[in-house]
Amino acid sequence: MAPVWMRPPLPELNKAGSNFTASFNPTHTFDNPPNDIEILLVPGGLGMRRGNSSEPVVDFVRKTYPKVKYLLTTCTGAGVAARAGVLDGKRATTNKAAWNEIVKMGPNVKWVSPARWTVDGNIWTSSGVTSGFDLIFEFIDTVYNKNTSHTIQGAVEYVRAKDPCDDPFAKWHNIPPSGDCRDNK
Repeated sequence: MAPVWMRPPLPELNKAGSNFTASFNPTHTFDNPPNDIEILLVPGGLGMRRGNSSEPVVDFVRKTYPKVKYLLTTCTGAGVAARAGVLDGKRATTNKAAWNEIVKMGPNVKWVSPARWTVDGNIWTSSGVTSGFDLIFEFIDTVYNKNTSHTIQGAVEYVRAKDPCDDPFAKWHNIPPSGDCRDNK
């Protein structure tokens, strides 16, 4: 399989004209995924917000979610999960800079602001990119153990936010509080 490049989906989104991108070497396709996915991580990004171009991802999340132990989204990846219907009736958050766009993708989702991350059953969502780090460390603490997350934090020299409601970007982007940030389940 050919590498998957992470380039801006449209040239006008690459205002700096950068050719600095990353690529990933896939091992499976959406049509032939591994049978034993325990944790499905759905990242965000501009490609996930572009309607039909992300439909294969939305369909994959819809089909795969019932078989996984945990679903984690970061940033605008919550929009993909919302479009797949797996967040219906669940508490979730997303990137506050894209809030107004993403919440429209899930009218039956209990969108939470301010929230750095939310937990509702086996679904974990985070707001922006770096709050995804905080979500991952909380996930490791909860599902595995605190020693593991502490070791990783020390190795990468990351000081995490431990309060899921410590999200200054809701105010920054004028997103009103939903009033239920502390209701993580």
